[in-house]
Amino acid sequence: LFILALVILLIGTELYLRSHIMSRIKETNIGDEGIWKTLLYSSPIERQPNKDISFRLYGMHSQLLLSADFHLNNMGFFSDHDYRYERGPHEFRIVVIGGEQTASSVANRSWPDFLENELNKRDRSGHYKVFNIAWPDAGPEHYIKYWQEEGTKFAPDLVIVNFVESDFYRSIIGSPLT
Repeated sequence: LFILALVILLIGTELYLRSHIMSRIKETNIGDEGIWKTLLYSSPIERQPNKDISFRLYGMHSQLLLSADFHLNNMGFFSDHDYRYERGPHEFRIVVIGGEQTASSVANRSWPDFLENELNKRDRSGHYKVFNIAWPDAGPEHYIKYWQEEGTKFAPDLVIVNFVESDFYRSIIGSPLT
């Protein structure tokens, strides 16, 4: 009986402290929305052909703050356009390399798709093909690898490397991303 009473006392104390501490944490941090946001993806972001992924960001009271539904194309890249390595007649090819800003996991479409659409809208020949080989959380240390593994296969006429402010910072501090 003594051991049972001791276990009940310990469990009761644990539950009380958890409740008390959590209410104190909530009271202290109620104004800091960064703590209360919940980020959800419908599945892991991995290079898988023809995959649709949903992103949701919820706030403190479970209100939806931001949502996106994006597509990985036939080669598993962030694009609504299917890719092929073989060059079409009179095709002008552009390869884009970058990180999250180029392969956005929080937007419905990444800007390289808009670039292809806009180029073909302005020049009705329809010969512009933009290949987005970027990947979220990539930095300069990944760009050469992406170029060597995939970029060269497209035999582009132009390569755009989307360096953003955080790329330079990551290079300086040398922090590898996981």
